[in-house]
Amino acid sequence: MIQFGPAMAPLQISHWRGIKEVLQGNAVEVLITRVPATSSVHDRAKVLEEKITETYPGREVHLIGHSMVSEILAAPICVFTQCTI
Repeated sequence: MIQFGPAMAPLQISHWRGIKEVLQGNAVEVLITRVPATSSVHDRAKVLEEKITETYPGREVHLIGHSMVSEILAAPICVFTQCTI
């Protein structure tokens, strides 16, 4: 999500507009999460890893992302497929 404008009334634009709805419409569980915008890729990947692990413990996951995918692959998460956009 990208925000523009003042904090009290920001304009928000989603990177993934419509993707969540299409996946959920096909009975897919979707986790969209936020990571620290100014952290290193490694630190951001660790936050994402923790969110995935706590939400889907011991399950295979499919990753769709625009960065951090290679960092996540080194984590103890069972990645079934990956798609980098």
